[in-house]
Amino acid sequence: MRAIAKAILALLILALSAAAAYWMVNSRKPPETVVAEPPVLVIETLEIERKTHTPVIAAQGMVEPIRETVLSAEVSGRAISVAEHFEAGLDVKKGDVLVELDSSDYKAALAAAASRVAEARLDLANQEAAAEQARRDWQRLSGSDSAPPPLAARQPQLEAARARLNAALAEEQLAGVNLERTRIRAPFDARVRTRQAEVGMVLSPGMVVGELFSVEGFRVRLPLRLSEAAMLPPADSDPPVRLVWDQEGKTQEWSARLVRTEGEVDRSSRTLMHVAEWRAGRDGNDTPPPPGLFLRAEIAGRPLDSVARVPRRALTAPDEVLFLTQDGVLQRGKVEVIFADRNYAYLGQGVEQGDLVTLTTVESVIDGKTRATRSEGAPPPSEL
Repeated sequence: MRAIAKAILALLILALSAAAAYWMVNSRKPPETVVAEPPVLVIETLEIERKTHTPVIAAQGMVEPIRETVLSAEVSGRAISVAEHFEAGLDVKKGDVLVELDSSDYKAALAAAASRVAEARLDLANQEAAAEQARRDWQRLSGSDSAPPPLAARQPQLEAARARLNAALAEEQLAGVNLERTRIRAPFDARVRTRQAEVGMVLSPGMVVGELFSVEGFRVRLPLRLSEAAMLPPADSDPPVRLVWDQEGKTQEWSARLVRTEGEVDRSSRTLMHVAEWRAGRDGNDTPPPPGLFLRAEIAGRPLDSVARVPRRALTAPDEVLFLTQDGVLQRGKVEVIFADRNYAYLGQGVEQGDLVTLTTVESVIDGKTRATRSEGAPPPSEL
């Protein structure tokens, strides 16, 4: 009997527990549902303004002299003097004697040649006198004024005498030229790059005595992509080029001109080489940079009418930007990129006056759903 009572009590407790649990579950209030608003991004934008813009084409190249030459001896001889200013880095003037060779042999050769000229002149004078006497004798013996035959008139002897005189004159001229060649002169105003001649050195024809380069101007070869070359003004207008050397926060500039192209596309880089030249006294700065210096160049391209200019960072893809619509949402849009220089992209179709283009990088955008607002103090188009 006692066992049955314990079982009934256990069942009663279990039933009461189940009833209590059921009541607790069904009497609980359901949780309130809160709808989260998507975050609003604060972004920097640019208001599109379509007008005429001039792109800037950037390039870089190395300074090269317009003219340079290797000086060499044209005759043999021992160097007896070398000009004091014939040193690397110093300037020389056109016609300056830089190296002088011993000219004793060449002076003797010139005197001997002059002697042969005198002998040839005397021989020619004797032959002319003999020819005149032969003509008179012929006319006296023949009884007529007709010209004698060439052999009787001593024409072969006259021609031989004239030929000997011409040869003697040519030898005298060559001897004079060789004497002058013992003085090695600067062919133009230049700066000395190297000097290899010393007093006492025996030079032979073709031996190098030094190298010179012109200081009247320099050129810079600028490789441009074909798309960049197509944006240049007409070649006959000599477009201005701004050449800049940056050094420890300081810059030095030269105003050059684009004078020509080399006319052949590089097969590896697919670029066309353009040549900019600077001339002393023509383009402002009269101090040329040293050859071998690396300069960056900026060339004003052809004006583009009715285009929008945006910073390159506004492009989210090669032909895509991110617009901020009037509804305050972000929307991707395809655009026509007419040209892009180092800092800006110039857009044609796909953007309209007054459109807002995003300048801030947004990692994840859902078209038409990602909300955004302009940051305070957004720069106007004229400042970009």
